[in-house]
Parts: sequence; C-alpha cells; structure tokens
Amino acid sequence: MIRHVWSVLCTKSSIDSDTNNISLFEILEQIQVSQFPEPAGDAITVVPMPVELVSLWTREPVGEPQQGECRLTMYSPRGKSLSSPPQVMDLSKYRRFRSRFQIPGLPLDGPGLCEVEVQFRGGSEAEWNTVARVPIEVNQGIPAS
Repeated sequence: MIRHVWSVLCTKSSIDSDTNNISLFEILEQIQVSQFPEPAGDAITVVPMPVELVSLWTREPVGEPQQGECRLTMYSPRGKSLSSPPQVMDLSKYRRFRSRFQIPGLPLDGPGLCEVEVQFRGGSEAEWNTVARVPIEVNQGIPAS
C-alpha cells in the first residue's frame, strides 16, 4: 500500500543533486489579493499565481513494490473545483516518492479559504481517496510594504 506522509503548498521547491533532499521556499499559509476578477457565470476564474504542491509518499510494507496515482482538486473559497490530471507514482524501485505539482494559478472567487485536496488511488480502476486537504487563507487587501 502507498501511504501519504505530508503535503505542503509553496512558491518553489528545489532538489539538491548531491543529497537528493528537497528544499521548499515560501511555504504558503495565506495570500493577499488586491482585486478579485469578476465571475463569469459558472466558469472558474484562475488567478495567475505560480505555486507548487509537494507531497511525500512511502510504501508499506517497505519491501513490497507499489504503484498508484495521485491528483489534486483545488477548491475556491466559494466551493468551485478544478482537478489536475493524474500523476503516476512508481514505488517499485524506491521506497519513497515525491510528487511535485506545479500549479499556474489558484481558483479564487473572493476572500475566504481556498483548499488543495490531495487524492490517491491504487490503480486506474480504483476509487479516488482524499489523503490531505491543504488550506490557504485568501484575504482581500493590499500587502503592507
């Protein structure tokens, strides 16, 4: 079985080529938005703001090769959703796997709580299961300088 260990939303990540350790930069807990776009009916408005969601996964038992898929579903403060394409997780050779989703923008339709839901399934026919919800508080205003 593949187990989700953690997920973090940040502006950028970098993997050290010597140690294979990952560094996360500017971990996001909240953002300030000066102006929200006008909603266009039922369409989801994505505000350009490049971020990454980085997750660590492991296999259990450690000696058993595993494969699966993960994806993200992002929820705007008013509950509109947008899903990413699935990413294949291959833990047959290594016991850990890092998924790095580069997100070009967040669905924002007003102030409130935006959430990024991390989902997993054990195969293409299996059901998606939510393993984490990473919140980001969205405030309206101009950031202090």
